[in-house]
Parts: sequence; C-alpha cells; structure tokens
Amino acid sequence: MKAGVMNKSILALGSNTDQEMNMMRVEQYLRDLFTDIAFSTHLWTEPIGIQSDRFINELAFIKTRHGQQQIVRAMKQLEKRCGSTKAERTKNIIRIDVDILQFNDIRLKEDDWNRDYIKLLIKQDPFI
Repeated sequence: MKAGVMNKSILALGSNTDQEMNMMRVEQYLRDLFTDIAFSTHLWTEPIGIQSDRFINELAFIKTRHGQQQIVRAMKQLEKRCGSTKAERTKNIIRIDVDILQFNDIRLKEDDWNRDYIKLLIKQDPFI
C-alpha cells in the first residue's frame, strides 16, 4: 500500500441481543480504531433466516490507511471483544455482527446489498 493512500470501507453492524447497549459499545470501539468514521442512523429490522428478537442495524463508513485483511482481522477481534461467540450464534444470539460490505470499489457480501435496510442506510454515506 502506498503511503498516504486512504481506503474507504463500509461496515454493516447488527445486534439482536441487548441491542442498544451492544451498538453503543461497538460504535465506541470503532471510534477508537478509526479516526475518520461516520455512522448511519439505527434501524430496527426483522431477522432474516433465523428465529430471534429484532435486530438493530446500522452502517459505519470509514476512511483508513489499513488494508482489507487488517480490517477483517480487527472486526473479528472486535466481535469477540463485544462478547460474540460461536456457541451463542448457534442459538441465534448475535451480540454484535460486523460485516465488511465494501472495500474501496470492491463490493463484498453481495446478498446483503439487496436488503432493504442496506439500500436505505447506504444513502447516508458521507464520503460519496
């Protein structure tokens, strides 16, 4: 990566357990990791593909010098720091889920882009 190059990434955040507390926690952890970050509004959504309580979802828009793999590793650590475990996920308990939707011009999680809440929240991207 060239010095001074800023990468743009969009993260999808969601929680179906202690939703408001977990979203506040993950937002603070993300602010600690990334100085150039903005968040969309929160949306309550019905679960997709699992039986659970409703989710709070939001997007985080970041600019960083970190590469894609560094962000992937950091988000996995962040989920663990928020108490998210594989054991709980098998019981449909999602304390926090952080997915990378986009890194620079590369769209990831293509199915997620078709979700109504993503289409709505992406319009709040301050870096467009």
